[in-house]
Amino acid sequence: MTDKHFVAEVAQNMMSVRISMGKESLTLDASEMDVVIRELSHRRALLADMVPFQLEPNAMVETVTGPMTAVGKGGPDGDLLIMRYRHPGYGWQAIGFTEEDARKIKTGFERVLLLLKPKGVLQ
Repeated sequence: MTDKHFVAEVAQNMMSVRISMGKESLTLDASEMDVVIRELSHRRALLADMVPFQLEPNAMVETVTGPMTAVGKGGPDGDLLIMRYRHPGYGWQAIGFTEEDARKIKTGFERVLLLLKPKGVLQ
């Protein structure tokens, strides 16, 4: 970003966000913010400086604890297992997995759960 100062502030009534950059500003309500976030994420995906394919050491990754979730089938051919989860800022997100990838994730979670159980972390 250039040397312009970027500020995003929630309105006192909690109904909108004022975004300022330099001397310019605009105010967006929740539905307008949803559109901006979605459009920016689509444009981010097109940039040459791509999001890394591997998680970098010490990467800061936001974790949503205990999100609402929904699981089902979907995808263009109906052959994907879809996990939807509610992110408080990004809204509902979805990830599509092949059956093989879903089984690998299940196995990975089972291994982690086995490691935690003897330590009394899970009851």
